[in-house]
Amino acid sequence: MDPILPQVGLALIIFVSTNFDDIILLAAFFSNKALHPKSIVAGQFFAIGSLTLISAGAAFLALSIPSSWIAVLGLLPIALGLYKLYELYESKPNPYKDPHEIEMSQGIASKRNRYISQSLSVATVTFINAGDNFAMYIPPF
Repeated sequence: MDPILPQVGLALIIFVSTNFDDIILLAAFFSNKALHPKSIVAGQFFAIGSLTLISAGAAFLALSIPSSWIAVLGLLPIALGLYKLYELYESKPNPYKDPHEIEMSQGIASKRNRYISQSLSVATVTFINAGDNFAMYIPPF
């Protein structure tokens, strides 16, 4: 038997099991009349492609990092969270900024900008929703 077939079967099972929740999310996106279907599809493709590339890169990186250091990588999200908490604490809103001025400076988004914005929104939600994909894809591959 060819050794690639069990790997393909494992990849297929992992993909289906980790993306079941994404099907529910896509149904919610498509039921929203404000989102254009093309932007949903583009955002989904972008997010899945990014997740696949990041998973493959992390798998190759895990092979090059000594196994004793991999446990230390768990401190990175904690450090990032503490840094963002510090940034949030240090940033103070400007009470002298006129809200009408802010609204006028933002302007009206064009159709293209709206498409890109919707695509990136869908991609971001899909990417965030796929945290379980990293946990499932990286170890076997």
